[in-house]
Amino acid sequence: MSEFEIFQDTAGEYRWRLLNKNGEIMAVSSEGYVAASSCRRSIDCVRELAPQSLVVGEVLSRVHSGFLYGHDNEDQPSRRETPSRRARELPSDLYTQENLAQRLRMARINVGLSQDEVAAELGVARPTVSQIEAGKRSVSSIELARLAGLYRRSLASFFNEDFEEALSEDPLTILFRANDLGPEDLRVVEEFEEFCRSYSDLEALLGLEDEKDPLPDYGGIDEPYNKLQARRQGEKIAAEERRRLGLGDDPIRDVFELLESQGVRLFVRRLREDGISGLFLYSGEIGPCILINGSERPGRLAFDAVHEYAHVLLDRRLRAHASPSGRRPEEHEELLEVRANSFAAAFLMPAAEIERFLWDLGVMHDGPRGELDVVDVLYLQRAFGVSYQAALYRLQNLGWLGRAKREALGERQPAALARALDLPEETEADLDRFEEERGYPLRYKYLVLEAYQQAKISLDKLAELLRYDLEDARELAWSLG
Repeated sequence: MSEFEIFQDTAGEYRWRLLNKNGEIMAVSSEGYVAASSCRRSIDCVRELAPQSLVVGEVLSRVHSGFLYGHDNEDQPSRRETPSRRARELPSDLYTQENLAQRLRMARINVGLSQDEVAAELGVARPTVSQIEAGKRSVSSIELARLAGLYRRSLASFFNEDFEEALSEDPLTILFRANDLGPEDLRVVEEFEEFCRSYSDLEALLGLEDEKDPLPDYGGIDEPYNKLQARRQGEKIAAEERRRLGLGDDPIRDVFELLESQGVRLFVRRLREDGISGLFLYSGEIGPCILINGSERPGRLAFDAVHEYAHVLLDRRLRAHASPSGRRPEEHEELLEVRANSFAAAFLMPAAEIERFLWDLGVMHDGPRGELDVVDVLYLQRAFGVSYQAALYRLQNLGWLGRAKREALGERQPAALARALDLPEETEADLDRFEEERGYPLRYKYLVLEAYQQAKISLDKLAELLRYDLEDARELAWSLG
């Protein structure tokens, strides 16, 4: 097992070195630090930003090592960590300074940053960045960690054999190229992608990245050539997916919990752009990631989440895609959107369960009650956890409503009727609470807390990952015992 060790150089500055299990020095930090605590934070940064720690020096080595470091108190005893697994050996030509320099330049160009902008982020002069990219100056471990975050890549990716292929398929770049997002929404989406990378890094840090079976890929079916085929494909895949998950025909109690259980990184964030209901990103590095526009009401969010799930299952080859928003699920002409809407409707509202539900209300095809009324639709909507409009379109597609009747019921005011029937009404406080509860997936929170309890991340890192201030993070840590 290898480990980090802190020492003082001849100038009295603190540095770290990485020692192999036989005591051989594998790498030494290129920077010196006035305080030992700063040196420890340097080790934390390398370790936390990528579970497979990559240390760059005169001899470049890839390590997944244990380490010795203090946390928040300078006098706190050091702890030794043991790796959950050893990193695979990679070809030595991936470790040359020239090779790394070329990849850093490619990654910078890929995200559209200038050398001046990168220099400002690093706090160095532009010629320093130029020298790094020319292979004339080595890059420190801290600089490499900062560059990886800036370029939206993991540290490990700079040392992978398929770097160029992965670079050309960066999902965030694809998304930004295809969608004209405002500055605020760009920041929201970038932060979302950072959370997804942290999610994957935490799983790797805890040795949990292989605990789930990969999601099935239904993308091998032919693309639909008209709306009817798109709807049929969506219904068929929804039925297959419900069978795979063992859901039967019952309503889904918690869609978000279900999707998280399948390894989906699902976040809710409010976007200013109301023309987007949600989006997905997918790559081998970050896995399936879904962002739902929290500006929609909770009744709509479950449908939006499953809609994006359909894209992950059927259209992940796109790597990234933003879905247009619409109050009526069938108003989009794009066939992939029609298919995803059909999947969401069938997944959330199986035909057999709707028929049973309406039977219990005394409604049946050609029965004595005849057509549905607004009360029937309202109760059905609440039972299946979808929006009023989504319920109407599903009932029309299943033949329970004609188009004229659906349009007439669509003009009604279900919120007013819900109040009259004393049904729970969504308030702004409910929306805020929903966003707060769903903003961070439950499993993500668990991974952060588990990593802290296992001493794999510091208190500062816990605060950063959960967007807490340090005082709140300390209180949380104290409550964990």
